Amino acid sequence: MKKKLLMSITLLSVSLLGIIALDALSYKVKIESENAGVKTLSEDGATILNTINTSQSNLDNGEVSIDIILDNSKYTEVMYAIDNGNSMNSSKSSLIDAIKSSAKTLENMDNMSQGVVSTANGQTTLVNPDNANIEMQLDNVKSIESGENGGIFDSISKASTAFSQNATNKIIVVFVSDLGTLDSGKVASLKSQVEGYKSAGINIVAYAINMTDKTNFDNIFANSSKHEIETSGISTLNYLAEITKYLPSAKNDITTTISYDNYILNNFEIKDIVASVGNASFDTNENIVKWDISNLETNKTVKLTYTLAVKGTVDASLVDKVSLKTNRQIVVTQGSSRLGNYPADDKIDDQICSPTIKVLSSVNNPKTGIANYIIAGACLLAVAGITLVVINSKNQFDRI
Repeated sequence: MKKKLLMSITLLSVSLLGIIALDALSYKVKIESENAGVKTLSEDGATILNTINTSQSNLDNGEVSIDIILDNSKYTEVMYAIDNGNSMNSSKSSLIDAIKSSAKTLENMDNMSQGVVSTANGQTTLVNPDNANIEMQLDNVKSIESGENGGIFDSISKASTAFSQNATNKIIVVFVSDLGTLDSGKVASLKSQVEGYKSAGINIVAYAINMTDKTNFDNIFANSSKHEIETSGISTLNYLAEITKYLPSAKNDITTTISYDNYILNNFEIKDIVASVGNASFDTNENIVKWDISNLETNKTVKLTYTLAVKGTVDASLVDKVSLKTNRQIVVTQGSSRLGNYPADDKIDDQICSPTIKVLSSVNNPKTGIANYIIAGACLLAVAGITLVVINSKNQFDRI
């Protein structure tokens, strides 16, 4: 009787192993909302975006990738309008070299495009704003033959039409050496032209280059940012401050923390934490991801990416039923002060403030085929049968 009982239990256990393997559960993730809304962090225009990175997510394997993007920039386009009259012959090359130095710094910023325009004897050379090759484009102006009439206001007019609709900041930097002989009516007309550009949202920065009489210059650009510079001082030209005053300021000692609801902490592993700038890791004591950015430069966009991976065991009450927020709140601090947070404290339980997902069940094993389970179960049955025969031959059952 004992022999039969032990044999039955063994065979039943081995059979169940094979059957259970065939019904092994895995979990998928479904995106409910990516949450592409942008939240303002500071008055000068810094923003935060909390969204799902679909290109890096492996939803069928229960993994969803999250992006936290801090954007300390405004899309800015700068046009250089360069006088190409004969009066610029002695200083044009050194002026363009000085412009190139600052333009290269701007080119290394995010969301920054630059172009150039120059006119001589009614012929205009225009390069629309681009985010690369500005040095080459400025060098090309050196090779343009000068003319009796530098046509600086034709250049400004062309520059005003070169901006894209998407530009938040539109800036024309004017370099002029001679305005010629202008009567009061012409001065008033040119002043009105410049004021019209400003009314259209275009900022004007004007430089008088080695100009002996600046009366007309001062009148025409009365309400613009005006500067004067001698030929001997061109190498010191630096207009970066004029551009960056329209951009979000650089921010020091920046730290970002991301907190989570318990259903995320209990059912997901937080892994693959990668920061484009600074250092980031999961703090096991506070159950937060902490991102030390340190210095956030002006017109710089930085990103933190991490992955939520479904654990092997998941709360059954959540599966196929509940929409889950991927994180609870993001807080950005500057030193000891809170720069901003998303969502606001009184909106912290509002699902619209975070990307949302749902865990879905799946009866399969992505790493092993069903045939392998059947074969494994058959092998186990064979081993069990042989074991019973051996035990029986040695009369081991009689000892039970």
